[in-house]
Amino acid sequence: MFRRAGVFVLALTLPLSAVSSADAQSQRFTLSSPAFDDNAMLPLKYAGGVLCGSNSQGGNISPPLAWTSPPAGTKSFTVLMIDPDGRRGVGSVHWVAHGIPTERRELKEGEGGTSTADVVNGKNSRGTMGYTGPCGPWVPLMTMVSPSRRLLASGR
Repeated sequence: MFRRAGVFVLALTLPLSAVSSADAQSQRFTLSSPAFDDNAMLPLKYAGGVLCGSNSQGGNISPPLAWTSPPAGTKSFTVLMIDPDGRRGVGSVHWVAHGIPTERRELKEGEGGTSTADVVNGKNSRGTMGYTGPCGPWVPLMTMVSPSRRLLASGR
């Protein structure tokens, strides 16, 4: 079976001095989805649908996400769903959502389809706004980074 690794990033907007290495180690930030297990394939309903070809069975629905324990000083969240192997190795952006308030701890299934009052969707590699599912089997890698480019949490 063909497996492509992807990248799922939840970024935080913080003051650059807000996260010391002691803070980063003492907090356990987690990003997960109730729709699939760690290191599991993205379920078909979240695949690209007819955008991937006439025989595709994907639903092109954004997966639900949940996160806990953001570092102190977090100002907002940004979700990036990137497949570095997509588009014949050039990379593909499947989802950009930003301006997510710190009070939020989840994005519901399908919420990536349109912007809301507190979530602004950006442009994906297909040139549309919001979520566009990947084509083919895919195991998303979920990673969280801060603007200082220091890795705070990562996992599949």
